[in-house]
Amino acid sequence: MRTVFSYTSTSEEQWMKFATEVDDSLGVYLNKQYTTCSDFSSLSLDRMWYALKAAIFSAAIETLSFHKVSNTHRSTYSPELSKLIAINKFLDRFLYRFTTRHPNRPTQILQMTAELPSHLVNLTSLLPDYSIPTYSTTPLSGFKSFLRSQKNLVSAFLGTKFAQNLSDSVEYYTALRDEHFSDSLGTFIDSALSVEKCSIVLDRVLVVLDFIPTLLTDPSDIKQAAVAHFQSVVSPPLVQYHSIASFPPRWQQAYTPLPDVSASLYDPVLTPITLQEWSDVISSMPNNKASSPSKISYEMIKHLSGEALDFSLLLANTCLSRGDIPADWREAVVYPIPKPHDFDAQLKNTRPITLLETVQKCVVKVVTNRLSAILADNKILQGGNFAGLPGGSTDVPIKMLDAIIHQQKHDSTDDQELWIISQDISKAFDSMDLNMLRLALDRLHIPALLVQFILNLFTRRNNKIITCHGDTAAYRVRVGIDQGEIISPLLWVIYLDPLLTVLNQETRDPFVLKSSALLDYSSLAFEQQFLPISHLTFMDDSTLIASSKSGIENRFLLLLNFIL
Repeated sequence: MRTVFSYTSTSEEQWMKFATEVDDSLGVYLNKQYTTCSDFSSLSLDRMWYALKAAIFSAAIETLSFHKVSNTHRSTYSPELSKLIAINKFLDRFLYRFTTRHPNRPTQILQMTAELPSHLVNLTSLLPDYSIPTYSTTPLSGFKSFLRSQKNLVSAFLGTKFAQNLSDSVEYYTALRDEHFSDSLGTFIDSALSVEKCSIVLDRVLVVLDFIPTLLTDPSDIKQAAVAHFQSVVSPPLVQYHSIASFPPRWQQAYTPLPDVSASLYDPVLTPITLQEWSDVISSMPNNKASSPSKISYEMIKHLSGEALDFSLLLANTCLSRGDIPADWREAVVYPIPKPHDFDAQLKNTRPITLLETVQKCVVKVVTNRLSAILADNKILQGGNFAGLPGGSTDVPIKMLDAIIHQQKHDSTDDQELWIISQDISKAFDSMDLNMLRLALDRLHIPALLVQFILNLFTRRNNKIITCHGDTAAYRVRVGIDQGEIISPLLWVIYLDPLLTVLNQETRDPFVLKSSALLDYSSLAFEQQFLPISHLTFMDDSTLIASSKSGIENRFLLLLNFIL
């Protein structure tokens, strides 16, 4: 069973009590030894995080609405209707005992007879104008008739309730779709097209043992298989590179720090976060997301105020000044989601989404916003990846590829061949080598403290996997960066930039895209412009482009030789 907080049914008054309770709990924990908030900076990151986490969660339990849900089943009925369904099932089972032969039938009948009065008492609160009728367990035929009459009564009432529940649901979701039309167009389109958000229940796993397909259903076997799969889905690199001196000459040049970039450009990234910036980042985080391993959600963080908000900001700034994170933030939970095709109980048909601490993601978003803005404004990255930076979009590469194909087909003055290879790097984030990431960061002159902070997000990490039988034991993550970390897309673009830069500089026979620029409207004078293109890349999807077979082979070999 899991604790789920019901934010839609939480009143503003409850949120105010929550904020006050967090401040009070935090004060009780900290003020025993420290008199002012500035003194708290001498605390270790672990103690600071523990104080904030304990205060938020204890206040949430005390003040917010919550309920317990099963790992495998989610009821869509109201509590009253669920109770009626349970009573109806009980009466069904009771009548069944009188009509079946079973060695334990007398014992079960006696037990259910003893339970009957409590169910009838519950009916008095669920059915209008219902009072418990007088009944006797003898003769048996009379008792069975009594049970059947109660069963018919409950079934009839359930029928009307089901019809009303269906009508209410249709009305509710119709109104909700209208609301989404004005407030959330993407959600409206998904609803109108009946797009389903697929999920899986990890209650069985199909594996191959000694060349024989075997379906695992035992909880411990399922957990072991899940850990074995996700821990080894990508193997660590066979060769560990710690400096560019051991690279082949081509890649030594590619990873040499850029000469026209100054490390001082990045000074704003590690400057203390202001309260306004911190509040803005927290407000920008989405609602209705899976909570973190500590069960602290974005909704909770958004309602912090006073001392608790100041303390969360102090924690964030201490992380930046020390280039480190609390040890707790290295403990994450993996939620497997299905790939576009059927799950079929095979873990290879899933991809992992890592649930990280929400406060951690707020801190990392500040760093990501600052770093990506500097990289974009100063045009530091040279590879031409259309993703990862502000303003990135699939629109430009799609239009460019369309223009290339159109030119090759319809421009009679163009005799270029067109060779294209499309590729998607499998498990891109999972396969990233942190040593290579450090060298890619050093190439951009990113300061050592910022590099240390970034790498500490992904070192000494332990993950657990969510199954329907509970979480697995923690396992050590061997390689890669987290899918769910906010900075991961930006880091991938930085990681891939040396390769894309070499593709732009060294590859032979690019396809030359022609365009005309209007110079003078009165005389309709045009200037012909030429743009050589060797690749179009968006995140981990690359399209290699050449005007000859040898050119496309050259690009492909370059990819194979890239030090990943």
